[in-house]
Amino acid sequence: MPVRKPLVPLFLLSILSCDGSGPGNPPTDTVPGYPFAYAQADCAPWDGAAVAVTLTPVPVDSAGSTPAGSFLRVTLWKGRSDLKGQSFQWPAQPEPGQVARCDRAGTCESLTGGAVWIGAIGDTLRGALDVELAGGDRIRGTFAAQWIDRRVLCG
Repeated sequence: MPVRKPLVPLFLLSILSCDGSGPGNPPTDTVPGYPFAYAQADCAPWDGAAVAVTLTPVPVDSAGSTPAGSFLRVTLWKGRSDLKGQSFQWPAQPEPGQVARCDRAGTCESLTGGAVWIGAIGDTLRGALDVELAGGDRIRGTFAAQWIDRRVLCG
């Protein structure tokens, strides 16, 4: 019997398929409390390609710097070219990545379940998330993550 994948809600597909790129066009439906988002290459635990998306309450000064205050980190264990149009569900076996809310001191709260959808990928990585954290908070909304150039050697 084939395994059925959950369907991405139609409203999310319509949001994610809109490119909306161009100067001065910030996303209109950001994740509450995290209006800024950044994407960069990363490595999976087995040294394969990954992409990390960091959502922050304030702009980040430079690549790799720790955001001020709390931030949400979404790490997907696939390369940039493999993300477009993909959805990632938790819990899952094997895990498709990690989602956590962290504070500047490095204390992180992981998720108990949820999903991340990736839409358009260009100068920005557009996506949406709907996750529940271990403390019971539910975080949901869309993001448009600006790519930060970072050379990463995995493997």
